[in-house]
Amino acid sequence: MKRIGVITGGGDCPGLNAVLRGIVVRAVSMGTQIYGFRRGYEGLMDTGDYVRLGSEDVEDIIIQGGTILRTSRANPFARKEGPRQIVNNLNKLGCKALIVIGGHDILTSTYELYKKTGLNIIFVPKSVQNGVCGTDYTFGFFSAVNYTAEAIDRLHTTARSYGRCIVVETTGPKVGWLALYAGLAGGAHAILIPEFPYDLNAVCNLVKRRKKEGKEHTIIVMSEGAAPKDRRNYRLTSVVRDEFGNESLTGASQWLAARIQETTKIDTRPVVLSSILRGGTPTAFDRTLGLKFGARAMELADERQFGMMVSLQSTEITAIPMEDVAGKIHTVPESLYRESMLFMK
Repeated sequence: MKRIGVITGGGDCPGLNAVLRGIVVRAVSMGTQIYGFRRGYEGLMDTGDYVRLGSEDVEDIIIQGGTILRTSRANPFARKEGPRQIVNNLNKLGCKALIVIGGHDILTSTYELYKKTGLNIIFVPKSVQNGVCGTDYTFGFFSAVNYTAEAIDRLHTTARSYGRCIVVETTGPKVGWLALYAGLAGGAHAILIPEFPYDLNAVCNLVKRRKKEGKEHTIIVMSEGAAPKDRRNYRLTSVVRDEFGNESLTGASQWLAARIQETTKIDTRPVVLSSILRGGTPTAFDRTLGLKFGARAMELADERQFGMMVSLQSTEITAIPMEDVAGKIHTVPESLYRESMLFMK
């Protein structure tokens, strides 16, 4: 009986368990055993922390957030013996292929692993930020959009009651898909994203104009990576740098809220949604997409189409070479952002 390994790496997001269910159910129909390694690449290195997954293990997990395999931001190339340990641990179990579920950082390291070790690898993209190139959408994204839009709905009520400006900060250090979609759905009055630095004076003038027109509250939605055009006095706090070299910066909404209040004299509060957007029950769309992604990954492995990434193109679940998208980030195009600004008042 064939054996295949699977890991979930990078940030957690709704729909990961749906992918695992899709993989396992399809594998069972093919007579293949699935070995899940815990904590992403971290569990695949060192001692090889794994569990065998059968139909009974994935029966009800589709409704759960997070991942039953747990995750980490471990980078195999940040450790001297990482790639060798991965190869050895897969060989010990007789796993002939590896399915990796992760975001754009995990995709980059996975492609390098594929090239340098010759491992048989299939990649499944996930991201609450929709930041992986080569797929229209990643699972997890629309769950995060829904959660964020619901939070914005609630904040409209509070902001209107107190006559406040509220700056809502979402995850998204490099791309602004989440802030853009959730801001549009939630009726935000301004949306600020990393791809296009904002004009601080224009933001403050918007808040003042709305107050003057009798519109007592303002909701501004921003990605954590959104920054002003003039950065001379822009300071954030660096919390930690992960094994991929990414800095975790905090303070974008706090900085902006302070500048708005200082300039407009209008009570302005920051609200940081952060990791709350990653948790919770996945939406029906993300559950379905996850299932289909998982099943397609198993089919690619069975067809020996290694080095491929599962992809959503329009309504079709297909696959593209990892080499076409590794190292790239799916950013918001200027045309879409400008079009969305028509709804900002």
